[in-house]
Amino acid sequence: MNGGINKTVYITLKDDGSGIFKPKSGEMSMLRNEIEVGTYYKRERAAYLVDQFLGFDLVPATTIREFDGEEGSLQRFIHGAKIGQEMSREEFEVTAPQMQKMWIFDCIIANTDRHKANFLIAGEKIYAIDHGLALTNQMYSSYRPFFDTPGWEEVSEKIKSFLSWEEGVRILESLLLELLSLEEVSGVLRRIKKVDSLLREYGTIPKTLAHELNLKTI
Repeated sequence: MNGGINKTVYITLKDDGSGIFKPKSGEMSMLRNEIEVGTYYKRERAAYLVDQFLGFDLVPATTIREFDGEEGSLQRFIHGAKIGQEMSREEFEVTAPQMQKMWIFDCIIANTDRHKANFLIAGEKIYAIDHGLALTNQMYSSYRPFFDTPGWEEVSEKIKSFLSWEEGVRILESLLLELLSLEEVSGVLRRIKKVDSLLREYGTIPKTLAHELNLKTI
């Protein structure tokens, strides 16, 4: 498939749909100094796990598989979707709450590569894709920020529910440690707790406190 810097392959699964396979061997470029080449595919899986445990329902099902002797990430292919660059103004307005949720998700996973080609829209649903350059310790926001905006009730409830599920927190931490460094995993959990704290205290994410999430407002 075309459009990305690293190798992506469209795969048809027998009796089970299709997916996008990103092999470890296809990670050819050092794109972020703090992200080791050969770990991008693990970050794809890790982002999906965070999304699932938080209940955000943004990331298509993503796992790690081996094809033709190559290990990589396999993500469910979303048929009939278009990339964010192709969204109309009306579609943006309809999906704005999901965009807001995706933004806070990116804050949590410290995504350094969200732009209009790295999310999909199908019908009235947003799908967050391409997380190989996420789960660092500093995010660079490259699309509309949602600082100081209202409407965080659903996200806040989901995060509070996750943090109150102590066993779930431990399970997520254990699963992420199979994919990421201890520092990266600790960063994810710290940011989840910080987002929870900010939403509880302010009901939003104040731009003046962006630094508390290691979020650069550029």
